[in-house]
Amino acid sequence: MSASAGLGFSGGTGCYRMSRIEIWKVFGAAVLVTVAITVPSLAGDDKEQAKQDGKQFEALQHDLDRRADLWMRRQACPADLFQQDQTLFSRWDLTRDYTVGECEADPAACLKGCFDDGNEDACFQLAYIHQQNAPKALSRYSQALFAQACAAGSDGGCTNRAAGILRGTTDDEPFLAKVDQAPSCVFRSFEVTCDAGDAWGCTMLGWQYTSGEAVAVDTAKARAAFEKSCAISPDFVACDYARMELERLNTPDGAD
Repeated sequence: MSASAGLGFSGGTGCYRMSRIEIWKVFGAAVLVTVAITVPSLAGDDKEQAKQDGKQFEALQHDLDRRADLWMRRQACPADLFQQDQTLFSRWDLTRDYTVGECEADPAACLKGCFDDGNEDACFQLAYIHQQNAPKALSRYSQALFAQACAAGSDGGCTNRAAGILRGTTDDEPFLAKVDQAPSCVFRSFEVTCDAGDAWGCTMLGWQYTSGEAVAVDTAKARAAFEKSCAISPDFVACDYARMELERLNTPDGAD
C-alpha cells in the first residue's frame, strides 16, 4: 500500500508538538490518510444502521483487545516491524486486494484477512476505516492495526504508524515513555518507507531532514526526498506538500 521544520519533540510531555507554521497542523492529519479516496461516515442518517455499525466496531475492538501480539507490535518501531510477518504470497504480490468499501461493509471478513491470511491490505483498510470513524480516544486500535499492516508488508501502514508516534495520537501511546527513542524511530521509519516507494514516507523524510530533530539538517537530502515523493506519485497530496517545501527551500532564506 503506497500510495520537518515545524515538527518538534517535546521532552517535557513526551509527545511531538507543532512549532513553526500552521500548515503542519493540517499535515499532521493529512499524513494519516495515505489512500486517495473519500470514505463516507459509518454512522449515516439511518439510526438503525448506525446502531449496527456501532456494534460492528465494538465487536472488532473486543477481538483486537484479545490479541496480545497486536499490542506488542504497537510498541515496536515501524522501521523494525516492516515486512516482519510478510507472507510469501504477499512478497510475490499474489494476495488479493481489499477495498475500503469491503472492509467498511464487513469488518469481520477483513479482520480474518488481516490476521488469518496476513493480508496487508486487509489490515490497512481496517485501520483506515477505524481511524476515520471511531472517536479519537479509541485511535489506539487504528494505530495498532497500522502496525499490523506494517509487519505484514504495507509501507503505508508503517508510514501511518510512524506518523501516529510523531503526533502522540493517544494518551497511552507507547512511545510517550520513550522520549529518547522516538525521534530516531520516526526518522528511520520514514527512511524505510521512502526506500520502499511510499510517497508520504518520502515527504515525511524530507521534513525530517529540514527539522533537524533526529538528524542534522541536510537540505540536499531533503530536496531529494521531496523530489522522490513527487516522482512516485505526482498527483498525490503527499507531493503537494513536498512541492510546498521545495518552494520554501528554493527561496533565499528558505533553507535557513
